Amino acid sequence: MKLFLNGMLAVAVLAAVPGIASAKRCDNDAAVAAARNAAAAQCDCATASNHGQYVRCVGDVAKTRAGNGSLPTECKGEVVRCAAKSTCGKPEAVTCCRVDRRGKVKCSTKKSADKCQPPNGGAACVGASTSCCDACTNACGGSTSTTTVTPTTAAPTTTGAPPTTGAPTTAAPTTTAPPTTTTIPGSASHAFVD
Repeated sequence: MKLFLNGMLAVAVLAAVPGIASAKRCDNDAAVAAARNAAAAQCDCATASNHGQYVRCVGDVAKTRAGNGSLPTECKGEVVRCAAKSTCGKPEAVTCCRVDRRGKVKCSTKKSADKCQPPNGGAACVGASTSCCDACTNACGGSTSTTTVTPTTAAPTTTGAPPTTGAPTTAAPTTTAPPTTTTIPGSASHAFVD
């Protein structure tokens, strides 16, 4: 009974302390985008001496913007997370978008493009951005919304004029995968991270 009462007391204390039992979720996409743009202007991804230095710089920008009220405090982490899941300060690194056979997209950074390999039955491609927060928005056929992929089938075609001797040259029919509907969940900033 004493253990039960102590547990109930702990739950009551946690519920009474703001931010512990129910942390606020960042829901201000415009402020996050503005903070990321400000960070891009102040923290040069291409010339960052190392990844930690770049993430620290972005963290300073997020902290300053939260301090002056232009970024909600609960959104600082999202801005820094996008910097942490980037290739900035990592020479030769790429964002790698991997789509599994069910259509789920995950992004990670890889040391080089040749390390970006598809999962079994899936696809992989190098992301379109230096941060996983926006690298895989439409990569490898993925999307941040529901997308229907329709197959295309080309009829056999004759390539060039048939030779004067022998049978005509014909290209093999080209087909793609059967139609699939892919729903990919994402955060407000369209981040797909594993």
